[in-house]
Formats: sequence, structure tokens, C-alpha cells
Amino acid sequence: MAAEKKGRGSVLFTGYRSLGLYSNHIPHVVRYHKRHKEFYVVTAVGKSFLTYNVNKLGQVAVSNAVPDDISCLAADRMLVFVAHGNLLKAFAKNKEVVHTYRGHEAEIHLVLPFGDHVISVDTNNTIIIWDVESEEEYLQFNFEKRNFAVSAIMHPSTYLNKILLGSQQGTLQLWNVKSNKLLYTLKGWEAGVTVLQQAPAVDVVAVGLTSGKIIVHNIKFDETLMTFHQDWGPITALSFRTDGHPIMAAGSPIGHIGLWDLEEKKLMSQMRDAHSTAIAGLTFVHGEPLLITNAADNALRVWIFDGPGGQGRLLRFRMGHSAPSTFIRHHGLDGKQILSAGQDGTLHSFSTVHDRFSKSLGYETARQSDWDSIIACHQNLLRYLTSCGNFVVIGLSNGNVDVYNIQSGIHRGHYGKDTAHDGAVRGVAVDGLNQMTITAGSDQMIKFWKFKSRELIQTMNLSISPTAILLHRESAAHLNTVFTSVKCTIQSLIDCFLLDSAVVSLTMSPTGDFLATAHVDDLGIYLWSNKSLFSLISLRPLPSDYEPVVVMLPGANEETEGKFKIYNTSYIIVNGTSIHLRYISTEPTLLEEISTLSSHLDETWQHIQTLCNQSLCVLNYMKSALL
Repeated sequence: MAAEKKGRGSVLFTGYRSLGLYSNHIPHVVRYHKRHKEFYVVTAVGKSFLTYNVNKLGQVAVSNAVPDDISCLAADRMLVFVAHGNLLKAFAKNKEVVHTYRGHEAEIHLVLPFGDHVISVDTNNTIIIWDVESEEEYLQFNFEKRNFAVSAIMHPSTYLNKILLGSQQGTLQLWNVKSNKLLYTLKGWEAGVTVLQQAPAVDVVAVGLTSGKIIVHNIKFDETLMTFHQDWGPITALSFRTDGHPIMAAGSPIGHIGLWDLEEKKLMSQMRDAHSTAIAGLTFVHGEPLLITNAADNALRVWIFDGPGGQGRLLRFRMGHSAPSTFIRHHGLDGKQILSAGQDGTLHSFSTVHDRFSKSLGYETARQSDWDSIIACHQNLLRYLTSCGNFVVIGLSNGNVDVYNIQSGIHRGHYGKDTAHDGAVRGVAVDGLNQMTITAGSDQMIKFWKFKSRELIQTMNLSISPTAILLHRESAAHLNTVFTSVKCTIQSLIDCFLLDSAVVSLTMSPTGDFLATAHVDDLGIYLWSNKSLFSLISLRPLPSDYEPVVVMLPGANEETEGKFKIYNTSYIIVNGTSIHLRYISTEPTLLEEISTLSSHLDETWQHIQTLCNQSLCVLNYMKSALL
């Protein structure tokens, strides 16, 4: 009993995965896998990072979570470096932590892989160079923030053991990190440095400034080759095409991208509203006419430059809500689609199977009368869709209650002579037969109306103003169910667990396999699998003084530091069309930790079952042949 009072997590649900999270304000990182011969893009989402292939933008990996939100992201050929707080960690295989670097006393905001070393810069202006494998500090040096506050860092191509630092004061410094010597100081251009980007030409660097200027500078001779200026604010990101076209792309704080012709030294074209927020990162894929962009609007986009005029067109994208969800519901009988309405004014359909089936539902007035439409309401607008699906009843703050036809959008009438209530409407409901409409207002009145004739039937006075009303469908024969609660037959609490953020909406799939939740100040939708569908669960009543424990949201797996437990288990390895059954025995007892959920589709396991049956048939045939 004492253990039950303390809490044990959820009995019915276990975290499965998150939906609708693709990017935040941290710039993405592009990597090339030599063996796969494919480019991958890495984006940060809160406490973990996601890896996508560029060809299809399919998600290939989700990292284990770090304790705090990721503040910086970088990668080399083998590892992904993640900074959170004053710690720097190296991830292998896009998932588990293999190295941790401790030594900073402030939050890390810049990271640069540097061969066998990695360089990190914190907000206290301390630069530390680490040995990647040994995790030891190779070199550390500090700057006075009032003289040189480091705001950008890069390694100039072919400059052995050299790094170039940009500052908020506008000056640049070239350092030899092996000898710990300052080689040269560039005076700058009287504006803070925001971005440093290597050009395809050796010795040439593009410098983005807070003034909106872009300086293409030769650091060997300290000579400015060309200067551009954008009117959209500070430069947030820079990238050069490497497929034979002398084009430079520059990001802005308002989501526009400028494309500059380096031969003609002029603006070639603009990509306006590429994102709804500041461009966090943009990268031209090496040797290809592809531009990858991400921003804090929770969108990751790939643009292709294959048309005349040099204008990029959207090739593929992954996009979720740019503001938290307010309402979610499953759509369809198979439970594979979730409709989500957000504070950004958009309606999204998220697939629980694959991201390629997720989409943002747009709106258009053309041919709207040819099919049933969707009622989209603004924040705090009361509406009720009738059970027949043909009408919507909308309550307004001035006391009006209006009826509209869903398909045609025609106004069918209103309740009351002038207004239905003397104050704001607080609630609207319609019975299942479209015979009665019930409205509640801030005038402390509940009114019952005939739905078709809109004639007032009865009025009920309350002592206080109601905040909302709910029509209980299962007890629709009794009018008093609008105000009373229904008792459960069990009358006992069987499951309870805590989350680190409040739930604003939830929905259970029609098949009962997943529970989906949306949370306060969170852009994602989280899936919880119903454990009763794949294991036996004893639903015992919980004591009244039960203390639930906090459960992490799905997709926020704890970091493992590269250590794994192997228990007694048999597992299946599928390779092409062959199956290998293996058995590992390291402990005499089975433990609960061996159970885990698979992200594979049902067809995968059906295929495995088919292969198993084929193997059994072969074994039986061999046995009969021997006999």
C-alpha cells in the first residue's frame, strides 16, 4: 500500500511518440553520409534533435533528450554536438550521448567542430577547445565583453589551425589555436557581426552585420570585394551556391530571403515570406540547386532552383503549428489522422503513420458551395455544429445567436427579437434531433428555443453567470443533464500520472490504441499507447491519498550515455527475405524493461510472420524428407 501511495507512473498509458515538431529557432545542420551517399539535415526541437534525409525529408532518427532545451547545434562527419546550459555533449548515431564536456560556467551559444577538437563559446566570452575523444580541455582563453564580445565563429578553408571570430563591436580577429596567438585584427564596419560564412573561393568570407549589410571580404589581404545591403534588418544567415552559379542567399528577421548575384553584384530575386518568423538557418546543398531553410515557425523547407529568373520554388517541406494547439480530435474510423487547430489560426492534419501524410488544411472561397466545408472560428468564439452536420449555431459577445448553413454559408436566421441575451453569450447547444436550442448568457439566463421556428420556449434564471454549458448526449432525454454530472458505475480512480505541462485538449482514437494530448505553450501533439491492448493489466482502484509521479512526454527519452542493458530475450533479425532467430541470456530472470514499442507499421510485422511461417514450412518439409 505504501508503494501505491508513492506512485508508479501510468498503468494504462505509455509514451509512444510526438507529432508536429520539426524545427525551432536553432539553426539546422547539414551532414553528408559517405556510405549512404546522402545528405541529412539535423534540427533541434526542445530537448532533443531530429534527423531527416534531404531527398524525401523523411525522419530517420530522434535523439535521446538532454535535461535542458538545446541552445546550440553543430556536427561533423561522425558526431552531432549539442549544447544545453553550460554543458556540451557529443551524440553518436544521431541518438545516444558518447561524450560530455564540462568546464563552462555560463550558457554555451556557439559550437564549432574542428577536426579532432571541438570549440565552444559561452555567454561569459570564454572559449574552450576540447579534445573530442579524451574530453579534456586543450586550450582556454577569455575576452573582455566590453572590448570583444564573440558573436560568430568559423574556420576559414585551408587555414590550418586558424579560426576567425566576429564580435558584437564589429571587429574580427584571426587566431592560431595551436600556438594561442592573435594573428590579425580586422577593424570591421561599425556594426555588430551576426554571421560568418566561408565563400566557395579560398580566402573569401561573407560577413553579415546587424545593420543589414553583407560584406564579401578577402581576409588574406584585408580587402572588401563587394558590399550588399538588405532593408529587412540584421542578417540572420548566409549561404553560397556551389553548383556553378555565383549566388549568395541571405536570411532576415521577417522571414524574407534575398538572393544576390555575385557576378553582377546586385540583387537577383527575393523569396518573400519564406517563413513567418526570422530565418534561423539556410544552407545550399553542396553541388545541388537545393536550399534548406528552417525557422522558429516550426517549419523545415527545401527549395529548388530549376526555373528561369533564379527564383526558388518550394520542393518539399515539413510544417507544424507555429503557435500552440488549442483543440485536437481524431478524424476517420482508423484513428490514423488527427485534426489540430492552433493559436496561429491554422488547421493541420497530422498522420500517426508517416509525416508525408501530414498536411496543413488551407481555405479558399472558390467552389465552396460544391461540397460541405469546415467551420473555422476565431479565438473565444462560441459555436455548435448540429448532429446532422448541416447547420452551425454561433453565439456572439453582443448577445446575438445566429444560424448558418454549412454548405452554402447562408445566414438562416437568429434567435430573439433583437438579441438572444442582454449580455455576451456564454454557451450554445442543440439536441440530437434539431428540435431545441439551448443558450446561456452573461445576463444569468438559460434560454430554451425551438430550433426551426426560433421561438422562445422557456427561460431559467441563475444566481450567477454561467461560463459554459455541455449537452450530455448519453442522457439527452433529460433536460437537467445540461447542468448535472453523471456518476460513474465504478466510482474509483484506476490510473493517475503527472505531466510537466498542463493539457489543453485530448482525444482517444476510435480504435482505442492511442491517446493524443496537446499541452500549454507546446507546439507538438503527443501520442500515448494503450498498454491494455498488448499486455494484461490489473486495474485496481487507487487509494484516496495516491501521489502520482511525473511522466516525461513522449519523444523526450532520457539520455543513456551509451550504456545499455541486455536481458534474457529472443529477437528476430530480418535481412532481405531471410530470418535469423537468436537468443541472448545474461540474467536468469526476465524483467519489465525488455518490453518496448515498435515504430514499424503493421505490414512489417505481418511480413515477418509470413517469413516465419515460410521457415516453419521449410523445416517441416526437411523433417519429412529425412524421415
